[in-house]
Amino acid sequence: MEKQNKMLKEQTFVNDVRSIIEQGRKMAYAAAGQAAITTYWNVGRRIVEEEQAGKVRAEYGKNLMKNLADDLVPSYGNSYSKRNLDYYKKFYLLFPNIQIVNSCVHNLEWTHVRMQ
Repeated sequence: MEKQNKMLKEQTFVNDVRSIIEQGRKMAYAAAGQAAITTYWNVGRRIVEEEQAGKVRAEYGKNLMKNLADDLVPSYGNSYSKRNLDYYKKFYLLFPNIQIVNSCVHNLEWTHVRMQ
C-alpha cells in the first residue's frame, strides 16, 4: 500500500511538471506568433512607405516586391517570398493602426490573418 502511494505521488509530480512545461510551450508559441505578426505588419508598413515615396523611384517601384524578395529569401527563407511580402503589405493596408493590431489581432495566428 505504501509503495502504491509513493508511485501515485511520483506520477502526480511528473504530471504536474508536464503541465508546467506544456503551459510554458504554449506561452512561448503565442509570444513567438505575436512577434511574427508584428514583424509582418512592420514589413508591410515599410513596403507601403517605399511604394509611396514618389515618382523618382517609379522604375524601382515596378519591381520593388520582386527585388526585395530576391534580397531577403536567401537570408530569411520563403517567409519573405514575393507572395508573402504581398500578404504583409495587404495586412498593413487592412490594419494601418498598430494599436488595432495589438489589441484585436494579437490573439490570432498568422494563417488566420492571411485569410482576411
